[in-house]
Amino acid sequence: YGAYAAKLLTGGWTATTLSAAIIPVSGTAIQTGISSGAIPSQSFGINHLATKFVEIDRGNGAGDHPCYAATLTMNVAIPAGVTSQPTFYWSGGGSAPVSLTVNGGTATTTVPWDTCAWSTKGYLALPNTSLVDGKSFAVSGTLNVDFLTPATAALPPAPSSQFGQAIPASSFSTAPTLSLFGPQLLHIDAQATQLRLIVDSTGEGSVTAQIGSVVLGTTSVRPGGNDLRFALPASLLQTYRSLTADGLTLTLTPLAPDGKTAGTALTRTIAVTGATRGKSTTKAPKKHTKAKKPAAKKPVKHTTKKKTKS
Repeated sequence: YGAYAAKLLTGGWTATTLSAAIIPVSGTAIQTGISSGAIPSQSFGINHLATKFVEIDRGNGAGDHPCYAATLTMNVAIPAGVTSQPTFYWSGGGSAPVSLTVNGGTATTTVPWDTCAWSTKGYLALPNTSLVDGKSFAVSGTLNVDFLTPATAALPPAPSSQFGQAIPASSFSTAPTLSLFGPQLLHIDAQATQLRLIVDSTGEGSVTAQIGSVVLGTTSVRPGGNDLRFALPASLLQTYRSLTADGLTLTLTPLAPDGKTAGTALTRTIAVTGATRGKSTTKAPKKHTKAKKPAAKKPVKHTTKKKTKS
């Protein structure tokens, strides 16, 4: 009989006349209110193999106030010597009957609730499955309102039907496109310890920088301009100082937000200024030349003038 009483709440009978039947409500509808506290209590006298239905409404009957999420706890005091399985049902779409937990002479449950004004109703079925007549069932409860969570008197939209195979969104993750501000040939001082780059990105993701085969690191980028800075390893600087550094290649590789999908790499040529070229420091030996002998002086001829007679 208890299952029959629960079926009366949800309908779905094979006989269409039963499914069209309206739930016969007993007593006055209980409005749970808009503030935390006890809800109005009622008592119902129920004969054997009979059921009474109690209407339980959200809010206070008015829609002129903000509404918030809440929880509703319902308690049913079952008379001694009576067997009963109370069931609660919210007539809104997508709801299922909730059987109250019976412990001794008390049945209780807690359901999600709110303080909005709804056109749909809640119903509590109180079946007397014993053979004892005129027993009184007492209905009470408490409302706990969460004023930090706004609510609305509307059902969520029905989930859409999936078409085709589900594909993880990560497989569609795309890497951003990068643009590097500056000339094609970048000059780096051999004493520098940091590489600073101004990069424009078309989307979110990250970028990995490397010079030659040395990876400088990976950092995140956002849409628009990005001021990126990478530390230059000491070992790389040592290479700069001892080798000819012309023709080194800087490579910037963009990565998608998933960190797996790589985009088109951006490259620049690097020239290191102040680097020591690999020239030999050994001085060439001086060539020895024979000293030239001083030229011999030619003898001076002495001439005498002859005297003429007058």
